[in-house]
Amino acid sequence: MADKIWRHTEAIHNGWRLYVAENPPLVEVTATLPRMLMQAAFYTLIAGPAAQRYAFIGVVAFVACSQLIVSVGDIPLTEQWYDTFYRLRTGVLSPVSVYLCRTLPYVGSAAIATLLVLGLDGLLLGQQDTVVRLLPFTPLYLLAVVTTASFALALAALAIGRANEILVGNVASYLMLAGSAVVTPLDSLPWLSHLGDVLPLTHALRAIRAGVDGRPWGHEAAVEAAIGLGWLTVAVGTIAWGTARAGGWRLRHRFRRSVAVRG
Repeated sequence: MADKIWRHTEAIHNGWRLYVAENPPLVEVTATLPRMLMQAAFYTLIAGPAAQRYAFIGVVAFVACSQLIVSVGDIPLTEQWYDTFYRLRTGVLSPVSVYLCRTLPYVGSAAIATLLVLGLDGLLLGQQDTVVRLLPFTPLYLLAVVTTASFALALAALAIGRANEILVGNVASYLMLAGSAVVTPLDSLPWLSHLGDVLPLTHALRAIRAGVDGRPWGHEAAVEAAIGLGWLTVAVGTIAWGTARAGGWRLRHRFRRSVAVRG
């Protein structure tokens, strides 16, 4: 047990080192965070005075989650791009465990970014009253971060080896922006609303908005958790299947080589 804990801790530490290498602290403070703040402010302001609170609630979650989709999606894709997946397969920990551990630093960063955008943009945009109302529902924002990470990992696992796999994260983030009713309600586009029903973030935002308005929100929160669990199941299953398939391919390749040498 102690050995497994140590190995998982090291996998998380390696994920943290990867995160810092890709996102140096100075860049995070001087570029990434200001970009998130400006992006959130832009989406809130274009919604118009009457809908600014609705949009603000949505973009607080979206700006960090949109970056999370790309960052987490790159974790399994990088192993394929650099042809290092075979090394991962030979380790004691399964690729699924390694990917999940490497994801945690990105999830933590997105959670912190969400809270910073909530506080700082709330002051910049005059949404202090909304921020106060949102404070009891910050766990739902954190839930949205977790479900989005599961979604990103599942999409990356499904996209491995396919054409234009690098575009999957960006396409998914724009799909969430439209389908999850981040900035504006989708009453006039029911087909897009139905698509959003299976996406992360959608039900978390519904729960948050319901809670702020004093309406029941528990059911939507439970659905968001179920959506995240569903995408996590897809991710784990797809990665495990890909690992087994890769193992079978290598065994066949070695057998053919041994036959050719004997011949």
